[in-house]
Amino acid sequence: MGQAAVADQLQACWQELAVYLRRRVGDPALAADLAQEAFLRLAALPENAIIANPRGYLFTVAQRLVADHWRSSATRYERTANEETLHSAVDPTPRPDETLIQREAVSILSATIEALPPRTREVFRLHKFENLSYIEIGQRLGIARNTVMVHITLALGRCRDALCDYRSGATNASRGPVRL
Repeated sequence: MGQAAVADQLQACWQELAVYLRRRVGDPALAADLAQEAFLRLAALPENAIIANPRGYLFTVAQRLVADHWRSSATRYERTANEETLHSAVDPTPRPDETLIQREAVSILSATIEALPPRTREVFRLHKFENLSYIEIGQRLGIARNTVMVHITLALGRCRDALCDYRSGATNASRGPVRL
């Protein structure tokens, strides 16, 4: 069989090979890439290579390319799964220094809340620790909702300032007296 006849035969089986590969991989673009790779491997054979059935050779190469594709996809999936397993195996407990910092912050916040004026402290505790709404707090204490908002804003501002001072290493004395 001459080269022209082989070329005609291979060109005729391009569509058949593309359909075969599309069924195997489910992606038309990937199927076209694999078909092209199969043809390139056939074309890369030495000129003196004798292939009795070029169509059969082409489909065998294509079948092996599909197997290689799925094998490499499975390896990528396993690698991703192993990384996820590794991340989930990390010890979730905080480091000792993180624990110390968190305890100090809680201590500072507790002291700041205790230093609030009595009414502000009471409003803050009702909102943050008993989860009451502004309206519920107002009804319980006999004050307006806007007054509750003022107390909450004041308390949150003091807590924020205390934490900022702690993180920057400063003290409240450096900012002067704080009055209501």
